[in-house]
Amino acid sequence: MAQGIVLDESSVLEVRIEDGCYHVVYGFHRFAWFDCKDQAAKRVVSVQLANMGVGKTRIAEAFDVNRSMLYRWMNVYEQEGIEALVLLRKGRRPKINESIKDYIRMLSDKLQGRRRYKSTIVEEVKKAYGVQISQETIRRVMNERPEALQGGKDRGEKQEPGGGGDSAQAAGEKPVVVKHGGALLSFAFLQRYGIESILFKGAEACGGRYGFKECVFSLLLLLAPRLLRVEEHIKHYDVQIMGGLIGREKLPSVKTLRKVMAEGCERAAEHVEWMKSEYARRCLAAWEYRGPFYLDGHFMPYSGGEQLLYGYNPHKRLAQKGRTAYVVNTGEGRPIYEVLSDGFDDFKANIEKIVDFLREEAGISRPTVIFDRGGFGWESFERIEEKADFICWYQGEASVPKGRWKTVWVPHQGNTYGEAELVRHEIKQEVRCEGQPDGRGHRRMVFIRKGAKVSPAITNMKQAEAEEVALMLTRRWGAQENVFKELVIDGYDQMHSYRKDEYEAQYFERERVEENREMENPQWRKVTQEKRKLKAKRNVILGRMAAREKEKGKPVKATKQQQARIKRIDKQLAEIAERLEYLPEKILRTDYIDDNGVVRLSNEKKKYFDLLNLVAYNLRRDMVEMIGPIYRDNRDVHQLVLKILRLMTRIEYEDSDTRIVFMETLKGKEMEALLELCRRATDVEHRAPFFPGKLSFTVQ
Repeated sequence: MAQGIVLDESSVLEVRIEDGCYHVVYGFHRFAWFDCKDQAAKRVVSVQLANMGVGKTRIAEAFDVNRSMLYRWMNVYEQEGIEALVLLRKGRRPKINESIKDYIRMLSDKLQGRRRYKSTIVEEVKKAYGVQISQETIRRVMNERPEALQGGKDRGEKQEPGGGGDSAQAAGEKPVVVKHGGALLSFAFLQRYGIESILFKGAEACGGRYGFKECVFSLLLLLAPRLLRVEEHIKHYDVQIMGGLIGREKLPSVKTLRKVMAEGCERAAEHVEWMKSEYARRCLAAWEYRGPFYLDGHFMPYSGGEQLLYGYNPHKRLAQKGRTAYVVNTGEGRPIYEVLSDGFDDFKANIEKIVDFLREEAGISRPTVIFDRGGFGWESFERIEEKADFICWYQGEASVPKGRWKTVWVPHQGNTYGEAELVRHEIKQEVRCEGQPDGRGHRRMVFIRKGAKVSPAITNMKQAEAEEVALMLTRRWGAQENVFKELVIDGYDQMHSYRKDEYEAQYFERERVEENREMENPQWRKVTQEKRKLKAKRNVILGRMAAREKEKGKPVKATKQQQARIKRIDKQLAEIAERLEYLPEKILRTDYIDDNGVVRLSNEKKKYFDLLNLVAYNLRRDMVEMIGPIYRDNRDVHQLVLKILRLMTRIEYEDSDTRIVFMETLKGKEMEALLELCRRATDVEHRAPFFPGKLSFTVQ
C-alpha cells in the first residue's frame, strides 16, 4: 500500500478492479492497490479516504459496502486504533452475556431520570467490559425484566459518621454487580484471625460519610488481589461497579481516603504496635507454628531533602538516608511481624527486639532465629545468645576441618504442589567452644557444600544435630518464595507519609534506645572517602609509570604533568590527614541529631499499611494452601488466586442473608479450585460488616 503521497486538492476518486486487485487512484495519483480478498486493507483504505474528505456514499459504492459498515469501521479506528481495525472480525459482534445485562440493569436503576443516563450506561459498559453497546440494546435488556425499571430507595441519603447510609441492603435488596467482587472471599478467610477486632482499635469513630472501617476494608480488599499499592490508586476504582465491595454505591474517593486514613492512623498510633503483635500471635496460634524464624533486613532509601539519619544500603554498599525493615517469617515463608528502624539503632539492637517479642509476646521461651542474608560474626549475636538460639552464615574465611563429608538432602519446591524435589548437599561440623551445660557460650561451625562451593555457618545450638542445623539454614534455597520481593510488589516499600517527627525522650524510651549510643561521624566518613578516592587516583598514576617501566625494561621518570598531579594529590592527602587528627571517628547520636536538626519520618501510617500488606499476603497464601492440592500446578497457583480474587460477582440478598455469586466461568481445575474456595468460605458462615446476615458463596 502506498503511503506518504502528497495529493493535490482534487477530490477525484477512481477505483478499478484488475487481475483480482483493487487499484485506487485519488486526485490523479495512485493511492493504493491490494488484493480484493484482503478485507483488512479494504477497511483501512476506506477509513483513510473517509478521513481525507471523500464522500462516504462514494466510498461505499466503490468498495461495495454499505454506509453503516463504513461508519462502524470509522468508529473502531477512532476508539481502538488501526490495529483493532485490521484485526476486526467479519460478522455480527457477539451477544452480550448475563453479566453485562445485570450491570446494565444496575446502572439503569441508579441513573434513570438523570439527563442522558443511557449515554452514561454506554460509556460505563465500555469501560468495564470493553464492549460497545447501543441505546437500543439498553432498551431491549430492560424490557426483558420490566420490574428492574422500578425505582428503589435512595442510596445517597445522609448518614451518621462512619455509617453506611447508601449500603446495598438499603436499596430494596436488589442484586448488585461488583467488578473484582471475588475479593469478598477475604471476609470469610480473614475470620480465623479476627481482623475486624484488631485493625480499628482507637480509631473506630473517625470519618464522615465513609468511616475508618470502610476505608480500611476498601484498601484491604484491593490489596488482596493486588489492584493497588498505595492509597492514591483508589482513584481507579471509585466507580459504581466497585462500591459493592463495602456495600456502598461507590468506594471512597482519593481525597476522602487520604483524610480518613490520616486521621485514623493518628488516633490509632499508640495501638499500632499492639495490632502488629496481636496479629502475629493469632497467626502463630492459627498455624500452630513453633519452628525457627527467619529474619530479613531490607533497606528502604529516602531521596527527599530532609535531614535524616543514615542507614546502610547493602545493594549500593554505602550509607544512605532511609529506614530498614526487619521482617520476621516462618519456615513456610509467612511474614508475621516487622521491626522498623529509623537508622538510629543497628542490627544487633533490632534482632534483640525481635527476640524479645518472640519470647514475651509470642510465648516462645527460647526461639530459634535464622538470618541468612549476608554473613556475620559471633559478636553480632552476643546480645541474644542467652535468650535464643541463632544460625547465620559466617563472615570471613574459615578452614574446613578434616574428615568425611556427610550427605544431606535438602527439599526444594517442585512444579507439582506438595511434591518436593531433593537436592544433594554435604556437611561437616567443628565445635569451637563447648560452653556451659545450659548451652550458653556454645560455639559451633557447620560447613555446607553444594557442588564446588563451601559456605561456613555459625550457631550456638548445642543439642541440634549438624544435619538439622543445615536443613534449617538452607530451607529457603528453593523451598520458599522471596517473601520481601512479593511484598514489594504489593507496595510494602512505599513511603505512605512524608510527615516528620522530632526525636524526643518518649521516642527513646518507647524504642528502648540508649541515649549514649555512638554512631560513625558523617564528617569523618566523608573525609575518609575523599582520602580513599585520592589514593586511588595516585595509584593509577603510579600504575601507568610501572607499566611503562615494564615495557621499556628500565626506570622511567614521571612526566611533568604526572609529577604535578602527584604533588597536588600529596598536598591534599596531607591536608586530609591533618583534618582527621581533629575529627572523631565516633560521636553520640543524640549530639549529631541536636547539632544538625535531624528529624525522623513518621512511622505510624507506614506501620499500619505494612500490617495491611502482611494481612493481604497471608490471605493469598491461605487460599493457595486450600486449592493447591486440587489445582496441583505449583508454578502458577498464586496467579490463579489473584485471578479468582479479581472475578466479577453479583451480590444477592435472600432470607436476611447475603449471597455472593461468581458470574464469570472458569474451566477444568480452575473451576474446581473456585468451587472449593466457595465451599470453604460458605462453611465459615461469617457475618461480615456492611452486609446483612451470613455470607455464602456460589458460582453462577
